[in-house]
Amino acid sequence: MKKILLKHKKSFAIIVLMAGMLIGIIIPLTPCYSQNEFPQQSSLCGGYTVNWPAIQEARNFRSDPNNRTQTLAPFLIRVYFHICKCDNGTFPAVTVEQVNNEFNTLLADYASFNVCFLNAGIDSVYNTKLDTNFHADPNDPLHDNPNLFDPYRIPDCINVFYVYEIQGANSASGGGIGGAAIGGIPGTICLVSSGNVGPFSTPSHGQTTSHEVGHCLGLIHTFENCNGGCYEDIDGSNSVSAGDGASDTPADPFCHITDPAPSCFNVSTIIPQVYNGTCQDPKGQQNFSPPYNNLMAYWWTYGYYNLTITSGQFASLTPLLTYNTDLINCESPTNVTVGNGLYSLTSGYDMISALNTLSTSGVVLYSGSAIATLGGETVDLKPGFHAFPSTGGKVLARPSSCTFSPRYSASNLIFDKEMDAFKISCYPNPAKDNVNIVYMLNKDSRINLDIYSTKMQLIKLVYINELQRTGTHQYTFDASNLPSGIYFVKISDGETNAFTKMVLTK
Repeated sequence: MKKILLKHKKSFAIIVLMAGMLIGIIIPLTPCYSQNEFPQQSSLCGGYTVNWPAIQEARNFRSDPNNRTQTLAPFLIRVYFHICKCDNGTFPAVTVEQVNNEFNTLLADYASFNVCFLNAGIDSVYNTKLDTNFHADPNDPLHDNPNLFDPYRIPDCINVFYVYEIQGANSASGGGIGGAAIGGIPGTICLVSSGNVGPFSTPSHGQTTSHEVGHCLGLIHTFENCNGGCYEDIDGSNSVSAGDGASDTPADPFCHITDPAPSCFNVSTIIPQVYNGTCQDPKGQQNFSPPYNNLMAYWWTYGYYNLTITSGQFASLTPLLTYNTDLINCESPTNVTVGNGLYSLTSGYDMISALNTLSTSGVVLYSGSAIATLGGETVDLKPGFHAFPSTGGKVLARPSSCTFSPRYSASNLIFDKEMDAFKISCYPNPAKDNVNIVYMLNKDSRINLDIYSTKMQLIKLVYINELQRTGTHQYTFDASNLPSGIYFVKISDGETNAFTKMVLTK
């Protein structure tokens, strides 16, 4: 477990977004255009576009032996999650619990390659158009401008939008779209429909969040045939330039599913289903051995799960993580110091994280409508750190869940809170005997008020599920029997928590 060191007064709160679980649709294929029709970008399945110059540059980068050592470097990438709902709050795509489960699957899917992610936050987007009516298929004249998501995009993060339904269909399946990379591959925005959210062991879901984030990182489908319409040879002789460009992923006959009828693509009647067709590679061979369990394949639609990526695919994304500006802006340096004097943010965004230690120095103040996330293996908030966001503001201090190396410190003390729901303080502070605990409720609430030691040992239960009215409240705590030290006061309404520090000096 990781640690966050608290060394100054601040209030913390976790906002738990509760949303109903609703069923969505399955991700299909859409026909591809060739690179000749789109000189810079080519349309890909499910509304994707591929920046082929960037992909080719990455392939050239990894072919240089001097760059291979960079594949050993760890990456910590910030990801921000958005739960879309209709304007009136109906049809929420997912719950917070589901998002957290998707995030845990994302961590597991990339962990073996030293790629880790920081959950930089979760919010709600109230927009009916984006939640239920966004048309993502660029091959259809009804498709919508992907820039509609820009007002909700958090900078310096990969943004995952969970939507109830993505409009669009394709000639291959006639179904809807379960996921889409918005703005291109590589990129920083992707969509996942509610029907493609669920346990990674469920074949009908296909680890879609991990799949779409893979597109953001520059991974393309194993069956890719858009790069000039070049199909991959079964013998692997053109594997570096065709298909997904990874030599350790075999040629995938799934690319033939969009061939004109009668299609050569067939599957068996058993589950999981296997390729049983007469498709031919460019050399006329038909003995395909598809990458059934690959994360960037579509064989999950035929019963395969526990999907993974290969070292060759990882080698494809590493160059982009090394020099692509948009992705670099989402990554974490080894150590970060925030402040070094006076640092104040009253509006806008501050997404900061470190592979090892993020610390503050001097006076660091987050207030107003500022939205900030401070993350890392260790987050050290030193004296001078203050977080007093107003309505619309949010400050999140969060330890990462990475396991790059045992050299990083660990602790059983974790604070992982958002600092915006309750206003709570103590005075005098420091105090000797009596401490006044003052807090404000913005609605009638049943609250719990507790006092803890720095090791989170319970000192006193003040209120248990007590109904209190909107407004300011005060409780005077008799601390005469407690020794000098630092204590924490916690207030909770069952969904949201807040902490403040209480210092006793005898």
